[in-house]
Amino acid sequence: MYPVKYIPKEEMIDEYFGLCSYNKKTIFIRNDIPKYIQIFVLAHERQHEKDYKNGIKGTLWLEIRANVLGGLKHPIGFIGCIILTIFTFKRWKLYIKRIVKGK
Repeated sequence: MYPVKYIPKEEMIDEYFGLCSYNKKTIFIRNDIPKYIQIFVLAHERQHEKDYKNGIKGTLWLEIRANVLGGLKHPIGFIGCIILTIFTFKRWKLYIKRIVKGK
């Protein structure tokens, strides 16, 4: 399992709450979000780590999969993540960009 680093928002790429870096073999999670959301984000990123190691591909499918499986493990954190996303325009922009580009 990749190690986990909790970092300031300013060090995170774009508006992500978490990131599984395959190159650095590390999971990064923002330290400014509530703990219950961090727990969900960690489950979400761990799913990305597993999927990457198993060769599963497809951006949209990977995000759906990580959200569903992480949400089943930590539903309160999943709901909190949705609420934070709804009220953050930059995150909406980020998701639209990712879906359009397929990244």
